[in-house]
Amino acid sequence: MSNFESAMVIVSIIMGFGVIALIKGAASAVRAGTSTTPGLLHTLWVAIVLVQLVGLWSARWAVEPREDWPFAVLLSFLLLPIVFYAQSVLLFPPQGRETRLSEYFLENRRPFFSLAVLSYLLAWFGPQMFYGGVATTGDRGLALGIYVAVNVFLALSSNERLHVVWALVILVRTTLTYGGLSVG
Repeated sequence: MSNFESAMVIVSIIMGFGVIALIKGAASAVRAGTSTTPGLLHTLWVAIVLVQLVGLWSARWAVEPREDWPFAVLLSFLLLPIVFYAQSVLLFPPQGRETRLSEYFLENRRPFFSLAVLSYLLAWFGPQMFYGGVATTGDRGLALGIYVAVNVFLALSSNERLHVVWALVILVRTTLTYGGLSVG
């Protein structure tokens, strides 16, 4: 087993736990006999995090040719999957708490969007660790600034309509970003 394959086993486990958290939470939310109510905002973010988990797993294969894996590189490789896992867990209330899920999302928006900001920063700087170069320049830097600013704003805002609009933007962007990737 190569060093990359060993690292991907760890990534796959972390991301698998994220997918499990989303499936388990969604199944619990629609289970008969509960008063948990799914909502558009929450459903959009579940879809976004699922696409991010699967897309990032696919994108990680671009690093396969790397032979050396110093600790800092391995840690950088694992941090974004860990952030997506944490977001997966934050999307659903603790077992036994029944609520309207979009309201629950808004109650937990600060840690969720803090993790979103962290994910953008990790996605920006991570390739420097993997490839030894700058990840992106120019317009992508402006996009990073806009994403960070909007996420900070939404961490402070409880306006559900603004959150839905941003979730739709991110769902489209994430799907387009990862839609053309293939494994291997």
